[in-house]
Amino acid sequence: MNLTLDSDVLVYALNVPGDKNLRNVHIKSSKLYKSCITGDNKLLLPTTILVESVSALSKIITPEFAKASREDIVDNASEIFPVSPKPALYSMPDNQRYVDLCLEYATNFSIKKDPADSYAPGLKDDASEVKISGMDIFILAYSDLRSTTLITNDWSLWYIAWKSGISAYWISGLRDEQIDAVRKGRKIEYPVKVE
Repeated sequence: MNLTLDSDVLVYALNVPGDKNLRNVHIKSSKLYKSCITGDNKLLLPTTILVESVSALSKIITPEFAKASREDIVDNASEIFPVSPKPALYSMPDNQRYVDLCLEYATNFSIKKDPADSYAPGLKDDASEVKISGMDIFILAYSDLRSTTLITNDWSLWYIAWKSGISAYWISGLRDEQIDAVRKGRKIEYPVKVE
């Protein structure tokens, strides 16, 4: 399966958090990242995720380890798109489609919560609208462009991806057996609607 692991998932995979409450997310993230190393899944990333991951890691670990983590991500990714920021690349059809998708999502970066989604993991009643950041638009568009399964710990990004028809999982809402299925390259029904 082609996976796009969001920067938060990569950071959790590559660094053991000091907060014991986040250790479960670290274990889940590590399993999914390792599945890309072993070849059970492929890791496809927009450049945005690589930059965000390395930036976050460099704030919490040594520069040497952040650099080694960057090299590890690059070595294990099947694609990092676009590889070069050269303007000439934007004449390529995939790049133009990516820009078009980014602009499309930029005009629709918030959606109303659907009351019928009460079964969705992590759903809270604190707001009627779900919004994502500008950087998340690049991730959403890339996952759409490459038809990858997006895995994130950002609930808002997951919800908007899911409601937009993109295969996506919120890692904090995945049970261990679901993680194991994805780790083995199998798509899962998510979220599971309980009748």
